[in-house]
Amino acid sequence: MKFRRLSLLLALTVGVFTVSARAQLGVYGTVNVQQVSVSGKNVAPVGGGGGVYYDFKQIGRIKLGADVRGSVASSKQGNDNGFNGVGTRIHTALGGVRASTTLPVNWIKPYLQGSVGWGGSNFGASQNISGGLAYEAFAGVDLKVAPIMDVRLAEFGIGSIHANNSNHELKTISFGVVLHLP
Repeated sequence: MKFRRLSLLLALTVGVFTVSARAQLGVYGTVNVQQVSVSGKNVAPVGGGGGVYYDFKQIGRIKLGADVRGSVASSKQGNDNGFNGVGTRIHTALGGVRASTTLPVNWIKPYLQGSVGWGGSNFGASQNISGGLAYEAFAGVDLKVAPIMDVRLAEFGIGSIHANNSNHELKTISFGVVLHLP
């Protein structure tokens, strides 16, 4: 009786790990420059971000997955005054879908992503961060440097945050490190 239970447990464990071996989980950290624009004025605060992605489906060379990310950026420059004013802060928390592929040179991994969530900014009339709906589309390239590590060479994003009763156009450039399970 114990042997049957142990055999069943072993078979289920092997089955679970075999299925998850096709999927890929990644964790990343980035340094970001996020340009925000309102009514022709713009500022480009610097900050950091991070996230987790999970590629759950593979069709040929294309992997499909989900991504959850957050970022924070700040600058001493505000909308109405020069440097050393109230400053500008941008916060985002986004989730979305991603598609990545490997090229014939398998250490280069380009990807596309579309994300929606919450974004906040104090760029404009308010000194307090207010926010609402945010969306951003990303395109980037990861370079494989080790079996469990990639360098995020470049990621470009474009989107919008609805904050302070106006749309804040958002452009992002980032780079960083990605750690993943094979």
